[in-house]
Amino acid sequence: MEADEDYLVTQDCHVTVLDIPVAATQRGTRIVTNTLLPTVVMKVGGDVVFPRETFDWGYSQIFKADYAIRRRAMVVAARLYQCWLKYPEINFEDDADIDLLVWNYLYHRLYSPVDIAERTFPTWDNVVYEVAVQEFRVIRELAQFCRKLPGCESPLALALSGNSKIFDFALPARRQDEFFTHLRVQRDRWKKLVGLNPVFPKDLKRSAGSTPRRSQPHERTPHPDEVRAQIDAETNPMYKAFWLLIYGTGMRISEGLNLWTCDVLPGSYSMPMCGYRTNGEPLVILAHPVDSTYTGSIEPSLLAPTRRMVLRNMAPDLDSRPLLTDGRHAGWKGMVEGNTDRRYSWVFWNDLSMAHEFDSLVGTILTIQKNSGSDRKHPFFFCNSNPHTKYFGHMMRYDNAYEAWKRSCERVGIPTGRGGSAPHSARHFWKWRSENVWGLSEQDRQMGLHHFRIESQQSYGLRAEALYQKLASQEVR
Repeated sequence: MEADEDYLVTQDCHVTVLDIPVAATQRGTRIVTNTLLPTVVMKVGGDVVFPRETFDWGYSQIFKADYAIRRRAMVVAARLYQCWLKYPEINFEDDADIDLLVWNYLYHRLYSPVDIAERTFPTWDNVVYEVAVQEFRVIRELAQFCRKLPGCESPLALALSGNSKIFDFALPARRQDEFFTHLRVQRDRWKKLVGLNPVFPKDLKRSAGSTPRRSQPHERTPHPDEVRAQIDAETNPMYKAFWLLIYGTGMRISEGLNLWTCDVLPGSYSMPMCGYRTNGEPLVILAHPVDSTYTGSIEPSLLAPTRRMVLRNMAPDLDSRPLLTDGRHAGWKGMVEGNTDRRYSWVFWNDLSMAHEFDSLVGTILTIQKNSGSDRKHPFFFCNSNPHTKYFGHMMRYDNAYEAWKRSCERVGIPTGRGGSAPHSARHFWKWRSENVWGLSEQDRQMGLHHFRIESQQSYGLRAEALYQKLASQEVR
């Protein structure tokens, strides 16, 4: 059986989706089909509960939908149960309670902070409006099933099977201001009911498509000569590889700290991982640090564990870095994923010389990992490379990386601090170079930094390959 990572609800309540092997026979035939049945499992206090309604609903869908579709739907159901258990004040004594629960489920999906530490539900990523509409339809299907199921057991199922009018409400296919006004009203009612006081966006139109104003960045964009001087003067191969990576790809420093060794691959793996062939520059995967099921195996598997599951099994004090609360913490901001099933994307090099220079240092880093034993302690690519400290081989910490960055700048006379250079300056440099050297459009630059929203996986693949070809041509405008 395969389980998703726990959706932490309270200290005593967890919700997860479990894949149960079943043998099912389609009505009217004698043919037995062996398959996996995704279903919701809850741990409440010391008890493990399988809600009957989600089990029966999942079973009813075996011959109606593919496994991947059934599992995605069950994950939506699990989130709804999680949202209910998070707020025990909601007891469904009022017929409007289920309406409030569903509306505020949508609120949390649309307005999940990018900083995991600030989220009410740490594993919930922010989604676009169209995804929220799809999830609402899944909840409506579950409610319709509950209305036909005799003897619903859980309070949530009983509420779903009631006479609520919310499921008669058709969400507009495209974002409209009226919907977000309605959502704000429902959120205010919810706050009064459960005594919440969250930070609520004043302008709900941001999710309706308008672009918020952004102030000028506090960090300066470095000159190409400064970048080259900073890299050339760095003698530590671990840090040198790090500077090459963030300058050449626009990666955030926290994303680099979340890299696993299996995320740094030869370019020959680009076809199975990305869907198109590259010219040999290293392939660097950006995998979701909690939920990605890419943990080193190129071939996907329905039974693949998540990254958090792997870390927890390695050592009791290991966890996904955005969820750690000590000096090993490294944040993670949401991004558009090239592979939404396995929850990963990949970088776009806009300087092939940096790509090849980074590639030449990978072997040295692997040797450091082997000599320090880091490959037996944790899976992270960047580690402490100082053999004279007790932390030799430990995962690299943000504070250490930041201090090393400042030293590398000061070494060649680049100012740091407010208005000076910072690790995020590398991201500004990537954008500047992409626009002024390679002439990339705003849309291409957004895609290269994983901001650009796409309508389908196929569309993403085509755009990603087109962007790669533009950067690989190295033809200055």
